[in-house]
Formats: sequence, C-alpha cells, structure tokens
Amino acid sequence: MEQTLQREELIKSYLLGELPEQDQKDVEIRLLNDPEYFDEVVMVEDELADDFVFGILPEDQAQRVRRRFLAVPERHEKVKFLKTIEHYISVLSSDETDDRSWERALIEADNNRELLKSLMAEDWAGLHVLLKLQFATIEPHEVASSSVGGILRELIRTGLVETDNGRLYCTQLGVESLKRMERSSGVEFN
Repeated sequence: MEQTLQREELIKSYLLGELPEQDQKDVEIRLLNDPEYFDEVVMVEDELADDFVFGILPEDQAQRVRRRFLAVPERHEKVKFLKTIEHYISVLSSDETDDRSWERALIEADNNRELLKSLMAEDWAGLHVLLKLQFATIEPHEVASSSVGGILRELIRTGLVETDNGRLYCTQLGVESLKRMERSSGVEFN
C-alpha cells in the first residue's frame, strides 16, 4: 500500500514536471517498456485532472497543472471535457432541493467518474458507440472487436447501454447524458 502511494506520488511529480532530469528519463523509459506502469500513469493522470477540475489541488499544484500538465493538447481536451461534466453535475445538483449528505455526493461523484471513463475509453470510442446507439439498435456481433467489447461492457455497467432480445441500445440515461453534454459544451454530437 505504501509503495503504491509512493509510486503514485512519483508519477504525479513526473506529470507536473517536478522530477530531476534523470528521474524524469527513468519514468519515461519505464513508460515505454511496462504496459502496466503506463496504465498506472494514465490512472494518476485522470485523477490529477479530476482533482484540478473539482478544485481540490493546493494552489501551487494547480498552477503547475496549468503550466505543465495542460501543455499537452490531449490533457487540455480532457480537462475541458471534465469541466463540462462538472458543470453538468453542478447544474444537476442545483436542481435538487433536498440536502444531500457528503456520502451521497461522493458516491455520485464516483459514479460520474465511472460514467466518464466509460465514455473516454479507447480514445473516446465509448462516446462514439453511445452516439451510434442513440439512433439505432445494433447486434453485439456488429461491434465484436475486443476493444469495443470491453467498452460495451463498461457502457452497460454504467447504465448508458442495455441489451434487449440480443440487441444493444442506448438507455434513457445515455440519451439524457448526451443531450446534457451537448447543451453544456455547446457542441452537437452528430
């Protein structure tokens, strides 16, 4: 457990450009040679982006995120999309009149993170599959590639897609999520 936390801190320092040059090179070499380490870096990158968007980073780290982390166009787009999701969540939350407990808010945030991961999987393939299913049902064999199969499982797990009589379709949650994302981002997903 302690080693995992140290490794995550090392990765975070790498992403923020805080490591000495040799350590930076060591991380980059390991990234190229160790697929599991690469996955871990992507996970820490996602968490760092989430923490930045939701305003829970200390100001000095937030400044380094703005200067270094967001210099990579893919990360900048990811943060932009996360801000859209955060805006969507805050609008949704402000519509509720009941006083939610912090536990419920954390569960909702975790569910939204899982929903977002399912849409962003495989270079946004999850979003593309959901958009395709918004207007038509398809049979699972039509999207049988191994990478799409995993994406479909995630979309089903998060409730965005369901199966009925052997066909896949976009759920009401999926349709509503797409519409809200379009409204809050100002981008039409056609």
